[in-house]
Amino acid sequence: MSSLQDFILEISAMHKLNNRYLLPLYGVVLSSPMKIISELAPEGNLLSKLRKRKLHSLLRLTEYSVQIAKGIYRLGVEATVLE
Repeated sequence: MSSLQDFILEISAMHKLNNRYLLPLYGVVLSSPMKIISELAPEGNLLSKLRKRKLHSLLRLTEYSVQIAKGIYRLGVEATVLE
């Protein structure tokens, strides 16, 4: 399977997702390099947020972990994780 076909399969799967823990898909750019256009995360990406502030409460880190797990679970339930 070509990289374009893989990309289109991924986009098709993402288009069907609707979950509060996943950013919605708005569009794609098929010219090189191919890009996925999604909603901007209101506070930026999680990694940058964690690095910016060195001390995080255990409760906050647990909340992040639960949200990530729920998003990944939803991907599995919707059978959108491609091998």
